[in-house]
Amino acid sequence: MKNLRLNVRQMALMGMLVAISIVLDAVFKFYQQANGGSINLAMVGLVLIALSFGWWQTWLATTIVFGLLTA
Repeated sequence: MKNLRLNVRQMALMGMLVAISIVLDAVFKFYQQANGGSINLAMVGLVLIALSFGWWQTWLATTIVFGLLTA
């Protein structure tokens, strides 16, 4: 794996997209299942991060942050 170096602008954009994902997770729920699962738009911001900055390392890091903040 190559060394991932992010500048301040990229980290700020990643933070904003994680915040957008948290808002989309809380506000837009299309289908709520009985056992707690739901269909929502929370992954849109995380997929945009993966497409912008590289798939594996940035997506993995931001999904961990997203999971910790929404748990």
